[in-house]
Amino acid sequence: MSSWLNDKLRSVLQKDLALDVENIGPDDRLIEDLGMDSVAFAIALVAIEDHTGLQLSGQQLMECRTVGEVDALFRVALAGGPGLSADT
Repeated sequence: MSSWLNDKLRSVLQKDLALDVENIGPDDRLIEDLGMDSVAFAIALVAIEDHTGLQLSGQQLMECRTVGEVDALFRVALAGGPGLSADT
């Protein structure tokens, strides 16, 4: 796996959503390519909070269309970006 994907996001995708991260690229679409549905998004939100301490809203995550967009959201949140918080 290339270094484009944040390690914490990689862990959530792999462990909690059972996705093969080795075959995922930044342009892969969450719904169309990876088959994520509302249940998967809910699982992802809980896993993100449990594993990282990040507080993301469901709306923020649902607005992401690709894995790369989720990765960018993670990086902003981990850096303490506006409207995002990290408890870690």
